[in-house]
Amino acid sequence: EITDQLRALLVQSFAGWLGKSDLSVYDFAAHYGQIGDAVRQALQPDFAQYGLELVHVVIENIGLPAEVEQAIDRRTQMG
Repeated sequence: EITDQLRALLVQSFAGWLGKSDLSVYDFAAHYGQIGDAVRQALQPDFAQYGLELVHVVIENIGLPAEVEQAIDRRTQMG
């Protein structure tokens, strides 16, 4: 289904963008708008191949692996 294909494309590009980003995981929530705009710009050529225009990408949450969340919790508790 095209929805699944576009979702997979979005997730793959999003993960690649985050990997190249200089943002710390601590800063993700404060920059959802900036991240959404950057991902939209990066994905637009891919969506255009299907005759679609990607107008807006809304980032609601970035889930981290449990190990990363635990490490963040430990670091936060240390002060």
